[in-house]
Amino acid sequence: PMLRFAFPRAAALFGASISGAAALPVTENYSYKGVFAQDNSIVLVDFTVASATTVTLRTYSYNGGTMADGTVIAAGGFDPILSLFDSAGALIDYNDDIDSFNGMWDVRLEVALAAGDYTVAISQYDNQVIGGDLANGWAFDEDPWFTDAEYGCMTGQFCDADNDSRTSAWAFDVLNVTVATVVDDGNGGEQNADLQNAFG
Repeated sequence: PMLRFAFPRAAALFGASISGAAALPVTENYSYKGVFAQDNSIVLVDFTVASATTVTLRTYSYNGGTMADGTVIAAGGFDPILSLFDSAGALIDYNDDIDSFNGMWDVRLEVALAAGDYTVAISQYDNQVIGGDLANGWAFDEDPWFTDAEYGCMTGQFCDADNDSRTSAWAFDVLNVTVATVVDDGNGGEQNADLQNAFG
């Protein structure tokens, strides 16, 4: 099952009472993990930022590591892609293989965003959004096991370009946002409210 954790948030910074400055918006960090049903599954997370800020989006599925909420993820998951969309569904940023902190094949995006609503998608390489628009769907929507043909893997097996067997596990953080919600858990369903655990 897919789990969401909203854990102790970044410290809210408040204006000094002497100056009467208004409090800055509180930001929180969210950690998500789950499994794909098949190669062409997609996870979609909507998030909001209340004021201009830098948001970090980071995956752990390929190399593993310790997520922002302290969850330790084992290496061995699939090669992920992160795609970031604005509220109209237009692609505004994308990353395939660059995470200087966690090694090649995982993804780290640090993006300066204006206040507003956004969607981040996680997909398996190289299932990319069509034409830079979320409404257009994904390159392998009609091919649930596209890595079989691309990499010569056994049917129904997650693998990478080196023909290495991988698992269907994914994990990533959404950091420094006002609120985030899973709208598709990679298996075509919304997040189960019973699995939401908020801390802080």
